[in-house]
Order: sequence, then C-alpha cells, then structure tokens
Amino acid sequence: MSYVRLSRRPLLFGSFTGLEITEFDIISKEIESEYYEHERKRLSVYFDGTNTTNRILKVLEEEKLEIVLLDELDKLPRNFAEKLLNFLESGRVKVDQKKCQMDFELKACKVFATANEINRLSKPLQSRFRKLFLPRYTEGQFSKVSEKVLPKTSPSIAMLKVYKTTGV
Repeated sequence: MSYVRLSRRPLLFGSFTGLEITEFDIISKEIESEYYEHERKRLSVYFDGTNTTNRILKVLEEEKLEIVLLDELDKLPRNFAEKLLNFLESGRVKVDQKKCQMDFELKACKVFATANEINRLSKPLQSRFRKLFLPRYTEGQFSKVSEKVLPKTSPSIAMLKVYKTTGV
C-alpha cells in the first residue's frame, strides 16, 4: 500500500505506523537526507589499485555495489586487471582458485577509474572506459582542493601536510 493511499485513511495509517500523519511527515523529512547519504555510501566503494587483493572481489560479492571507484588502475596486478576486464565485459565475476572460489553477477554496477599512465593498461581494458584527460592543478587550485580535503585543519597546516607528502 502506498503512502498516498494510506494517508487518506488516518486511522489505518496510525495502526500501521503508530504515528499520526503529521508526525510521520516530520520524521520522514528529518531522516530523508541522512537516508540518501547512507544509501550512497552503502552502494559505492573506493579501492586503491596499488593495494588490490581478492578482498575487492569479496566486497563486490557481499555488498552488491552499484558504483565502484578504482584509483591507480594502471597499478593493478595483471591477473586482477584480467578479472576486471572479464567483469566489465560480462557483468559477471568468476574466480576459481585454491583459496578463493566465486561466481556472481552485478547487473547495474558502474566502474570509474583513474590512471596516471594509460599506456600501462591493455587495449581491451582501455576500451571499456571513457577517457578523460585532466590538466594538472595550478598551485591555487591545489590549495583549494587541499583545504576541502583536510577541512579540520587550518589552510596553512593543510598546505604543510600536502607539501610534506608531495614536495609541491
């Protein structure tokens, strides 16, 4: 039964929810933004290609994600890149190894990836992605990004932390 139909019958609405319609509407509005944020986090995941293991496959199998973000795609081990290519072609993950057997399908999963050296990717794997080439940040843009990424620190500390890690 839909909310619209049920809300036309206040007594029945109250028996299902234990609330009056106005109370339900107030609670619903309060949790709506949190619900969408929670769903976004639940249905998407970020992986670093430099630290790839079968753990990624286990997360994909268990969580049935809709969005996968892969950073450093060019650093993926070759055997995992082959598994990724098979997945991108068929929507299916099939692994048959001594310590890991999996066979599952993800229908609506979208994969986004970054790479520093696109020529390190096989041509078939490259063909599965739309390529966007982004220019380097200017120093001013880098400062703004750093301040947003490190919001709990002051801008000078954020730049100091970034300088120490990148030498910029």
